[in-house]
Amino acid sequence: MAEKHLNVTIVATIFLIALGGYTTSSGSGMGCSDVYPLCDSGWLPDFNNAEQFTEWLHRLGAAIVGVFTLFAFFKSFKKEKIMGIAWCSLTLLLLQGALGAFAVKTELEEPILIFAHLSISMIFLGSLALWRNALSPQEENKDTASFANLSKVCALVTFMQILVGAAHVHLAKGSPHVLITHIILGFLVTGLSMSAMARARRTNQKPFIGKRSTWAAYLSVTQLVLGALVFLSLAAENYPIYITGHLVIAAVVWYIHVLNSSTSFLGQKVEKG
Repeated sequence: MAEKHLNVTIVATIFLIALGGYTTSSGSGMGCSDVYPLCDSGWLPDFNNAEQFTEWLHRLGAAIVGVFTLFAFFKSFKKEKIMGIAWCSLTLLLLQGALGAFAVKTELEEPILIFAHLSISMIFLGSLALWRNALSPQEENKDTASFANLSKVCALVTFMQILVGAAHVHLAKGSPHVLITHIILGFLVTGLSMSAMARARRTNQKPFIGKRSTWAAYLSVTQLVLGALVFLSLAAENYPIYITGHLVIAAVVWYIHVLNSSTSFLGQKVEKG
């Protein structure tokens, strides 16, 4: 049962990141005023107010993630080998919620809080990947270590790209140096993801690992295209949608690489429940 709740948490977290990205890029962050966790209209938003409805959906998504994280946590409570990562995920969730609340209370006037909120959400998603692997151990083959090590590099560079992108939007908007660094890291992520896909095939990893490596490679190419559209202003009219897609694809690629990077310790048998 812990695995089912965790799967829902992972999907909900990715949707929450999408909602957060759209809320910020569409200028809806203060749609519910500085009231938290409710809107200034109460439990339900003014459905005729697009900004308020968007922010309300973001807060609702956060509540859903919180509930299912707690469910997964309590289902994992008696599994000693899992409790470390479960506690880590729960702590990150609480920290992320606190940062979101502080950002709203300061009326989004502190960019560092928004940057930290996004960064912690990505770390939280990565912790869910480790938790997911701990619940579903797989048999290794002799080449798993080399593939996992390459995946660690992929995960690291992807996380750096996300942080630099967030810094460009929230901390150093307009800085050409930060933007160029973000673009270079984007190409690196794509190249490394392609290499990981090839390595997964050469080393005869499990079929599902090969498939998600392929997804990561193709999604990283899509991410470059979306980033280029935003950069060239071809998507200016629908900018929030494009920037949201760019962010979500980066999150999914990050999640996949963290999953693959933790295959090196999947040989332990963990009782499901």
